[in-house]
Amino acid sequence: MIVTGTGQCAVSDPTWSLIPQRHYRRATSIARMAGAALEKACGEMILRPLPLVFGSVLGEIDTTVTLLDMMGDADGELSPLRFQTSVHNAAVSTLAIACGNTANTTAIAAGADTLAMTLLEALGLLHGGAPVVGVILAELDWPAGLYASDHRSGAVALRLEAQGSGGPTLELVRRFGAAGGGEVVPAQATLELLRAVDEGNGTVRLGADWFGVVGVAS
Repeated sequence: MIVTGTGQCAVSDPTWSLIPQRHYRRATSIARMAGAALEKACGEMILRPLPLVFGSVLGEIDTTVTLLDMMGDADGELSPLRFQTSVHNAAVSTLAIACGNTANTTAIAAGADTLAMTLLEALGLLHGGAPVVGVILAELDWPAGLYASDHRSGAVALRLEAQGSGGPTLELVRRFGAAGGGEVVPAQATLELLRAVDEGNGTVRLGADWFGVVGVAS
C-alpha cells in the first residue's frame, strides 16, 4: 500500500477547518484530535465516502473514568450522554456523521498490537477494492499507573491507497518469535512510523510480531 498523506494533532490544539463546526461542540477530545489529524492527511476527501479505520488502546478513557467515579457516588446514577460517548467507536462515528461519510467505519483496540491490527484492517479494505482508506491512531492521557510510562497522547492519521504515486510504500511483515525490544507502546510506535514515512524508508516494530517496512514506490 502507498502512504499518500499524513497528519498529526496534539491534544492541546485540535482545530477543524473542513469538518462542519456545528459538530465540534459535541465532539469528544479524542474525536477532535482525530478529525484535525484526518483533515491534514486526507484533505477534502473526508467530505466524500471514505472508509475509516480508527485504532486506540484505551479510547475514551477519560469518560470511562468519569463514569466509574459516578458509579461510586451515593446515588450511582450515570450520564446517558457520557455513556454514549464512552464506547470505542464514538470518535470515528462522530467524524463520519459530521462529514456525511456513508462508507465503512471500523474501531479497533488490540492492546500492544493496536497499531499493527489497525493497519492490517486497512490493508484488508484496500485488497477488498477500496481505492483509498483513512487510518487514525489516537490516544488520550492515560490514568497514572496504566501501561508504559513513555505513552504519548495525540492523534496521527494516514491516507493509504492501493495504488498511486507521490508517497512511500508501507508493507506489513509478520516475523514470528521476533526477539528484543520489549512491549510495544502503540502511541510511540505510531510516531516512529510517521518519522519513517517522512524519511521515505525504515523498519518499525508495530506489535509483538508485526513490523512495518517503509520504502520507495517502484
